[in-house]
Amino acid sequence: MSRVQGKDPDLFSGFSNTSLKDRCESCSNIETCNLCGHSISGFEHIGVRANAGHESGIWHYANPCRHLNQLRARSASVKYGGGPLWKNGYTWQNIYWGPHFSSPENAAWAKSIEKAVADIESDKTYSVGLSQYNVGIGKLNPLVAIKTAPATKITDGQIRQALASWISSGTIPNLGTKGAYNIFLPPGVTVSLSPVEASCAIFCDYHNTVNG
Repeated sequence: MSRVQGKDPDLFSGFSNTSLKDRCESCSNIETCNLCGHSISGFEHIGVRANAGHESGIWHYANPCRHLNQLRARSASVKYGGGPLWKNGYTWQNIYWGPHFSSPENAAWAKSIEKAVADIESDKTYSVGLSQYNVGIGKLNPLVAIKTAPATKITDGQIRQALASWISSGTIPNLGTKGAYNIFLPPGVTVSLSPVEASCAIFCDYHNTVNG
């Protein structure tokens, strides 16, 4: 997949709508971007599994400049900030975006993913390990296939907008704070977290929230 270069105002217009006010222990006292030096109002926190040569973890994107700031955790301890917790009854929803997944071969691949997720959720040796987080055994909803194809270059903000639209229209169920959506994109689609951080070139996959 190609790396996104430069700033395309249409491609990255979705970023400006993101709520970036949350602070964590690593960024609570940061007042200026460590790349451009401009004042910041907050960070968006995105969990990223990076490619070789880049560090996986929670990436901090500053507002309003949208630069990725390299911030180190102050300790290995994670402090609970009072947000929603998954407990028994949480739900996974897999979404396959585009007609690519409708061919017999790719539909079979999607079916194998569904089986893998279902097997993980039914594995009590896995769920018991989550008991320290007050998380029990969840469930997997039937897959949802979106027939329209995504753009070949798409931002995280545009994905969140699409997800919110599908929820609003009833195309997919509203899981609220009791589940998560796994969105699978077809080959050839590049996802960008910023104008210079693109999928495959910099990271493999990531997780974020719909409304910040």
